[in-house]
Amino acid sequence: MAHDTNDSEQMLKKIRVAGYCSDELRQQLDDWCKENNKNRNEGLRYIIRTMLNINDGSDESELQIAISMLEAQVTRLKSLAA
Repeated sequence: MAHDTNDSEQMLKKIRVAGYCSDELRQQLDDWCKENNKNRNEGLRYIIRTMLNINDGSDESELQIAISMLEAQVTRLKSLAA
């Protein structure tokens, strides 16, 4: 089922870091990716670009730094929760 723009924006807000957080949120990310013809990696990259207002044509290193920071933070949070 396709979402209208407002629903898609709400979904995007819910899944911004979902790819690393929980099975339920990973499923929401996968659903969003399927609806938007993106794989999970592309979906996460798009979400991070959107969050940080990084243009598609900008230096890829900005995005890689953001992804690395996100992954490090999630790893730390998971270790604290264990």
